[in-house]
Amino acid sequence: MDMHWSKLTHLFPEEENCLASFIAWKAAEVIAGAKPANLINIPNRKLSCGRNMYKLWGKYKVSDLTEEKIWSLELQDNGNRKLDLIYNPAELEKCLKKVPIKKALTSLKYNYNNVDEALKHLKKRMKGADFPHEIGFFLGYPAKDVYGFMRLCDLPVANKVPWKMYGKLESSIAVLNKHREAKQLIVEALCSGENPLSMIKNAA
Repeated sequence: MDMHWSKLTHLFPEEENCLASFIAWKAAEVIAGAKPANLINIPNRKLSCGRNMYKLWGKYKVSDLTEEKIWSLELQDNGNRKLDLIYNPAELEKCLKKVPIKKALTSLKYNYNNVDEALKHLKKRMKGADFPHEIGFFLGYPAKDVYGFMRLCDLPVANKVPWKMYGKLESSIAVLNKHREAKQLIVEALCSGENPLSMIKNAA
């Protein structure tokens, strides 16, 4: 998929819809129900569409755009860029309840009974000197791949793109294909001019 979001911004001349299209593009897999969460990097500068998404993010309350199914959590903001987690609370809660994931997070001093408690600790970890690679669990990557990347197991590296995959490739490739299909679905909907606000509010 070679197309870039900026190529379709002319379809959404209003600021709010432009921002919504940016969110839908960047969080496509979450909106389509293929991932529990995505990280969105929002630079504080004008993009090729001529708008500054960082400023629009502050102007339009993202929680009002996303409503119930898709939520947003600010993880970092240094003035030059904002890093937000766009997530589906219900799907993320299911993910974080999985035994291998909870075991790994508990070893990192996550003590949580619900998704809000887990996210609170993740945000705290984001303020540290080292990037918290356990965020891969939150983003829905295969547990074995996150375990491997964090050196919590001895599985060999089997593939390096688009993320490091460890051990048997089949399950990781299946997840990758699911992500790609979901992204394509949302991109095609945006390209056809479908209202991005409706897409977000009616997320899977």
